[in-house]
Amino acid sequence: MTTLKIFLALSLCSLAACTAKASETPNENTAETEEELRSAECPPALDVLLMKPSIMTDAKLLSTWTDDLDSATDAQEQMTRLESHVTTARAQNAVKLHGTIGRACAYKTVDAQTGEPNGYRFWLAKSYGGANAQLQLRIERDLGDDNALFFKVPLTEVTKTSIEVDTTKKGSAYAQIHEFGYHGEPDGPNAWIGGAKATVTLAQSN
Repeated sequence: MTTLKIFLALSLCSLAACTAKASETPNENTAETEEELRSAECPPALDVLLMKPSIMTDAKLLSTWTDDLDSATDAQEQMTRLESHVTTARAQNAVKLHGTIGRACAYKTVDAQTGEPNGYRFWLAKSYGGANAQLQLRIERDLGDDNALFFKVPLTEVTKTSIEVDTTKKGSAYAQIHEFGYHGEPDGPNAWIGGAKATVTLAQSN
């Protein structure tokens, strides 16, 4: 009897450990929520070069979304809703941005060449994920009417005087529609569409 109790206890502990480990692992196919950084922790000005994103084929997206949504029909409906996002992302070229620090490491963002706003904005944040939490450069391109492309690139270090991209990990691109549910909760599509790369360097404040 004692042996059986010990075996059951160990089995339950093992199951709990596996569940905890899985819950701490971030899903690459979602743009997970974030933890704000303090502006005192971040550089006062940055130059960001967002490379041309690597967007998956329609077949790959449908396969991935079918797995995520557990429904081929829902995946096809999402493809219909996000078709213009995907087309725009595939046509997007590299863009260079300049930003000056604002609240919570969100940067007032302009085109680096013209000095004018161009529909992009970027900020630094830390993803939720327990032991797998990750510093990230996050970039959003406003497509109008609550539509957006979102990019996240992993970082290894962020301080007042330094910042470094983690080249050993992949960045990701997402298509988003900013809709809200009945109680005001985010309810629109937020779908992974491919890879993203960027470089980021310290810059002079304008």
